[in-house]
Amino acid sequence: MQLVLDLLVPGIIAGVSCYGMAKRVDVYDALLQGAAKGLEILLRILPALVTLLTVVAMLRASGALELAAELLAPALEWLGIPPETVGLMLVRPGRVRSPSLPLKHLLLHSRDIHFLKS
Repeated sequence: MQLVLDLLVPGIIAGVSCYGMAKRVDVYDALLQGAAKGLEILLRILPALVTLLTVVAMLRASGALELAAELLAPALEWLGIPPETVGLMLVRPGRVRSPSLPLKHLLLHSRDIHFLKS
């Protein structure tokens, strides 16, 4: 089993390369273009990512995240949302993919009754 796991990534790389050569695609050029696009995306999102991680680290270090979780715990438990997810709701409001609803969605759509059925 360990041998299969060790050869998985090299196997995928070799398989994609062989498939590209069979289709007569310049695999190296495609790799360079993909790497260039990846770096462009990285440079575009890096400032926001660093800021977000810094803010979350500061909130955790100060205890504000735990305080928010304690204060919101009754309402969150009533909604079926674990209070430990307060940090995730601050970091990714409206993007949480779970049966529970993010707090932002709840506040924005509180007049709609059908949101409780999902």
